[in-house]
Amino acid sequence: MERGLYNIMKKILIIDGNSIINRAYFGVRPLTTKTGKHTNAIFGMINIISRQLDSLKPDYCAVAFDVKHPTFRHEMFTEYKAGRNPTPPELLEQFPDAKECLELMGIHVMELPGYEADDIQGTVAKMAHTCPEQTESYVLSGDRDLLQLIDDKVTVLLAGNSETKTMRAEEFKEKYGILPTEFVDMKALMGDSSDNIPGVRGIGEKTAATLIQKFSTLEGIYENIDDPAITKSVRAKLIDGKDNAFLSRRLAKINTEAPIKETIADSTNRDSTKSSQSSSSIPSFQSSNLTQTSKRANKSCQIWQFAIQISNLLLLIHQILYPLILKRFQQTKKEEYLFYSLTRDSTFTTKKAHTLFPTMTRQ
Repeated sequence: MERGLYNIMKKILIIDGNSIINRAYFGVRPLTTKTGKHTNAIFGMINIISRQLDSLKPDYCAVAFDVKHPTFRHEMFTEYKAGRNPTPPELLEQFPDAKECLELMGIHVMELPGYEADDIQGTVAKMAHTCPEQTESYVLSGDRDLLQLIDDKVTVLLAGNSETKTMRAEEFKEKYGILPTEFVDMKALMGDSSDNIPGVRGIGEKTAATLIQKFSTLEGIYENIDDPAITKSVRAKLIDGKDNAFLSRRLAKINTEAPIKETIADSTNRDSTKSSQSSSSIPSFQSSNLTQTSKRANKSCQIWQFAIQISNLLLLIHQILYPLILKRFQQTKKEEYLFYSLTRDSTFTTKKAHTLFPTMTRQ
């Protein structure tokens, strides 16, 4: 009998491939095979994803990657993402094997020329609203842009340097003071230097958040541009930057209706061992030791989690004991100084000094 008949919630996990592999590359020390092939980004990526697979146990899982191809955003604004630093060659060479490894783990890899990985993620995540069964989506990314997708059926798992933070509507509202649907308007005002989204010159995150909290949207702001709550200097900036504000919103808004051919069934979370194709039969995996990396992923993840717990425990012990040890050491040194000062005083006998400081060693 299918689980849907018991009204059990199904889960979609959609992964931001570019964000996670980049974070893994810069977060894991350099690792190479015997032949000098770099694998640190792949190893770190597998660990990050494996933790979420173990935690969520999704029914459907897919990963989205950007392709080296102009997107519809470049057609709107030719300078979109201009000025970005090139991808390190040591990371770039790991992408093909990373995608192959994900396929072997049973994760569906998705790419779409003309669109970004964000658009694929947004489109797949919103499938939770149209599935015949009760379904919820989880988006794994280190990119705040994906926060605009949050709603009653979409949760963003925001990967950080040390932990992955679960961001639902409540957590988002607590952090930013606005609704997730308003986030794109906030970004339209403050811009985004990493994507070269201009925003309104002179408007930062704090001012943008304040304006959106009061007026909700760009339309609301400009319809009330003479409101006394908007200072003279901010009003002037908003008027001068109006065109850029609306352009920036179009650039920042994720397209949740990208023309992907895949259905939700294509993202069914499969076993990492395929009957028709084993990792040992793939030359690239034999040459890069990725077969072993894939098999060790879950075990390594558990070991790392245990090591982190031990490290945190040792840190806690250090934080508690160190002040006590330091205090006792300082007290002992003080007593020692007084003791030897007294023994040198002709009016004090050594016996009397030991009476006052019994812990001192008799000479």
